[in-house]
Amino acid sequence: MGKFLGKLDLFGMIVLIAALGLYSYRGVWTVYQTAAAAAGGAMILAAIVAKRREIAAALKRRSTLFSLNSFISVLIILGILSLINFLGYRHNKRFDMTAEKLHSLSDQTLKVLDQIQVPVKAWAFYPGGEYKPAKDLLIEYRARNKKFEFEFVDPDKQPQVAKKYNVRVYGRFNNPFTRISVVYGTVVLESDGRTEKIEKQDEEVREEDITNALLRIIKPESKVIYFLTGHGEKSIDESEAEGYSMVKEGLEQERYQVKSLSLVREQKVPDDCAVLVVAGPATEPFPEELDKINQYLERGGSLFALLDPPPAAGLRDFLLKWSVEVGDDLILDGTDNFPTRFLVNDACVLAKKTLVHGAILRFDGQVTTIAPGDGPCYRCVFPEPPPPGAVPSCSQAGILGAVAGIIGSIMAAEAVKAVLNLPGLLKGRILSMNALDMSFREVNIRRDPNCAVCGDNPAITRPFDMEFSCEIGDGG
Repeated sequence: MGKFLGKLDLFGMIVLIAALGLYSYRGVWTVYQTAAAAAGGAMILAAIVAKRREIAAALKRRSTLFSLNSFISVLIILGILSLINFLGYRHNKRFDMTAEKLHSLSDQTLKVLDQIQVPVKAWAFYPGGEYKPAKDLLIEYRARNKKFEFEFVDPDKQPQVAKKYNVRVYGRFNNPFTRISVVYGTVVLESDGRTEKIEKQDEEVREEDITNALLRIIKPESKVIYFLTGHGEKSIDESEAEGYSMVKEGLEQERYQVKSLSLVREQKVPDDCAVLVVAGPATEPFPEELDKINQYLERGGSLFALLDPPPAAGLRDFLLKWSVEVGDDLILDGTDNFPTRFLVNDACVLAKKTLVHGAILRFDGQVTTIAPGDGPCYRCVFPEPPPPGAVPSCSQAGILGAVAGIIGSIMAAEAVKAVLNLPGLLKGRILSMNALDMSFREVNIRRDPNCAVCGDNPAITRPFDMEFSCEIGDGG
């Protein structure tokens, strides 16, 4: 018995260190570790009581006092290091030094994590237990919000836990074509009695998978978005170019319910409607339908109208009642024949409408924005069209589809800036690009006082169609 008591403190220290080491490795403190730490502390205390006479006698020796001072100094240093570690854990900050921010969560994920008010635990079931890519991702989540915890489980070693959450999807997948081995598993989020399961077979769990599941578990009630139908609107069930099926899919991933609504059949806009979307109607809704929409708005509802240019329905009179004026003061010109370019330029200048102009040929493209009264117009740079045959047609010279995509994207960005009245429009500047060497350059242009349409004494006072052809084809 004496020999056992003599080594009881050693046993207690081993148990205590094992509990702390397990916590440091797994990052999760369980009731089992609490029991182990308590048992280790009790063994150390019992050993001190049993050896109290030996300890008292040893303390009277000078060598013991020197050793005790050294021991106390070591304890102080360890205490300081432990305090720093504790503060680092409670107030940790991770830095992503990669240029592409490979180890950073998206802004959408950060917003979702900031909404967590109650503890959320992620159970990650992977063959062999921990899986480093998944662990690194979950660490990012926990670093943002301490209410988010996670624990890895080997379903083969802990079948009772896997059975509790009905986990069956986990393993390794060897791609026969790429010869890449992928470890896949199941992640279960648990919070306040609710669970959300993420099962990924043959691929890894991604950030968007966890965030979407997290959003579903912290916001169990989803809002409903209705899309109006019956007037040629874009369909949420169509996957073609004009369809909105991808819009529907994206909204559903954000935890919204998406439904179609026909106000010809329904007596009113449903009470659970969070937003009513009118997506590009070809014809005006019937007066009775507009009355139902008006009643819905008076009840505090929200309307999102996406309108196409005439001759499509503009809902002008209806929206004007709600202080929304439908404008037609922005034109995007991507035509490839000079008569149309000059006609559009003259019409926009005379009507004082902003014009975003884009042109492409072969590997080249250019964009400029014409703001009448605030810079030059197209005729300031090109007073007259080129002689017939001087410029090859798109069918003759050809165009590169990628160039059309780039120029079109720049024109779209100009349109957004113009609509939102943001600075940086390409007024008085022509941005040109060459896809062969992927170079961009700007050319500053000035308003010509002698311009035939925007000059001090304009000769053109009304738009007219030129009888001119430069043999430009249908492409471009």
